[in-house]
Formats: sequence, C-alpha cells, structure tokens
Amino acid sequence: MSEKAELNRSHKIEALLGFALKSNSICKGMDSIAKEVARNNIGLVFELQKVSENTHTKLDRLLSRYRVPLVKYSDQTFLEKCGLKRCKLLGVKHGALSDGLLQLLKQEC
Repeated sequence: MSEKAELNRSHKIEALLGFALKSNSICKGMDSIAKEVARNNIGLVFELQKVSENTHTKLDRLLSRYRVPLVKYSDQTFLEKCGLKRCKLLGVKHGALSDGLLQLLKQEC
C-alpha cells in the first residue's frame, strides 16, 4: 500500500473513531467491554496500549468465544486529541461505525 493511501486510510479510521466517540457508541475498559460483549453489543475492540498478560488472556478468551475482532492501534497523537491518553481498551458497539472500521482495517491485508 502506498504511503498516501496508508495516510488516507489512517485519517478515515481516526474520523470513524471520532464519530464513535461523539455518538457514544464506545465503551472503555475491560469491565465495561466484558459486559457489552456478553450482551452481544460490541462489534470491534481496539487495544490502544499494552495491557497486562492476564488481562490480554482474559480478553482473548472472551473475544474468541463471541467472535469479536481485536485490533492493536497506538497512534498516541490521535489518542491524546480524543482524551484517550490513559485508555487501554476501547470497544466499538455494533452498527455502521464498527462495520466501516472493520472494512478499512481489512483493506490493509
């Protein structure tokens, strides 16, 4: 993928994450993500920072059981702009936003 296309894709991902934040279509943290995944409300989970091995194991089991994709995303400047500097896990609820993010992320492959 060319550098220009990668930059464009990155901006689109950031825009969709911004929309999700503004529309309150996200949940932050392991506990709230676990509750929402169990209710089948989460379409995508971002690991924004390194989590402990124990948390990663629990999260991996939970997400594989409910077939929710996990994406590692660590653009610190974007996270600071959105006020997510200290957030480690971010779940995007089902809907057009999570579908759009998944399509953009699959373009990379």
